[in-house]
Formats: sequence, structure tokens, C-alpha cells
Amino acid sequence: MSKMDLTQELKSYITGLGPDLVGIAPVERFSQAPPGHHPEDILPQAKNVVVFAMRLLESTFASPNSRPWVMRYWQLRSRLQDIGYDVSKYLEDKGYYALNLPSTAPMDSGPESRLLFADFSYRHAGWLAGLGEIGYNSLLVTPQYGPRVWLMAVLTSAPLSPDPMLAGEVCPKGKCNICVEKCPQQALSPQGINRARCVRSPGEYGLYGTLNHIRNIVNETDPEKRNEMLFGPDTWGIWMHLQYGGGPSRCRVCLESCPVGKRTLH
Repeated sequence: MSKMDLTQELKSYITGLGPDLVGIAPVERFSQAPPGHHPEDILPQAKNVVVFAMRLLESTFASPNSRPWVMRYWQLRSRLQDIGYDVSKYLEDKGYYALNLPSTAPMDSGPESRLLFADFSYRHAGWLAGLGEIGYNSLLVTPQYGPRVWLMAVLTSAPLSPDPMLAGEVCPKGKCNICVEKCPQQALSPQGINRARCVRSPGEYGLYGTLNHIRNIVNETDPEKRNEMLFGPDTWGIWMHLQYGGGPSRCRVCLESCPVGKRTLH
């Protein structure tokens, strides 16, 4: 089978599984990746990176109830992980190495990364595969759906035909600062993102919220108040996060505020 035929067959297979966008980047485009995070650092046999994305439904952001958004977040994470396995299996059955990585956790929790630096950047892979560009919100912004996509990538030794990187501007930097202005944590700027601020988003029942809650319980000297905190709503929120993958809310402002790719629904 020729390189072009394999590429077209693979793309048809992937879109048949559900993703809305597919792009391919050769590993040579990742020359600026930090040490240890290049595709060949993860899969030494890698020649190409296959990136695909599924859109987040616009209707999710129309609801004032945050729970549908939390459900979609974890639903797409799980679904794309499964599709990543299916694509890897498809390529391995054809005789090639193929590997996908977690799109979020588990990741390095050492003192340098502190859960803020993954093994592989899917958003940069999406940019290098021609799906979009990195916007002011530090996310991949696609022409079709803006930043409202969930990404997955498969590193593979398969000989594939690469897609061209997008020419022109997708995120209108300098003309549109909506995500910067609306960020509740002031974590965004034209220079980039302050990740420490971002992960401390209001209402988040992640690591920082859990640690603060434990610290507050430990430091409370009044036994009655300490008991109320222990069995109060914050503890239930943390339990929901651990049990179901999300607490009562999760920040989504930079996603829903971006005008690129917005659909008009009735």
C-alpha cells in the first residue's frame, strides 16, 4: 500500500470513529519540543504524529448549569482515549508501532512540573498537524470550532503523508482580547498563560482546593466548626471530583468566550 493510500485509509477510519478533525505532522516539525517531550523521546520509532479532535457541543455552554459541561469534559476525555487505543491497534495490526498518551492525568508530579507539564503537548501537535494555531488562551484554536475541541494524538512509525500547517491567522491576536479580559483568574495575557493561576480557578475541586480544605480543617481549633467543615459541602464537592471526575463547577470561560468558530443555534 502506498503512503498516500495508507494515509487516506487511516483518516477515513478515524473519522468513522467520531472525530471531526484529523491532521498529520512529521516528527521533524517537533524540533523545538523540550528535551524528553519530543515524539521520538516517547516512541523512538516514531515518524509521524496523527492528531484528531472532537468538538465540544455549543449547547453545552448555553446551560447556566455547570454539570453538563463537567460531564462533557470527562466524557470526551474518556471517549478520545478509547479512540486513541483503537487507532493504535489499527496501525499495529498493519505492522507499525503506534502509541497514544493520556490527554491529562496521569502525568509527572515531580517538584519541577507540579502537574503543569505533560509528557506530550497535544495542542502543539494539533498546530503542527495543521488543525489550528495556539491562541491568546494558550489553547489550540481551530477555524471550524475555535478552542472548543478535545484532542488526541497517536505517535506512529507508519509512513504517512503530512498535512500542511495552516497559513494565515485563526486567533485574531491584537484585535480580540476577549479571553484575556474575561479570565476570572487573570491568568491570560498576550505573553502567555500563568498556569499556577489557571489551575486555581474558582469553584475548582482539584488538587489546590483539596489541599486548602484539608489545611483549613487541620487548623480549625473549634471542634464543632471542624466537624461542620469535615461533613460540609466542600467535602462533598471533593468527593464528587474524585468519584465522578468533576466537582460542581469547572472553569470554561476561555472556551465559551472565544468568538472563533461560534455556531448560531436556534
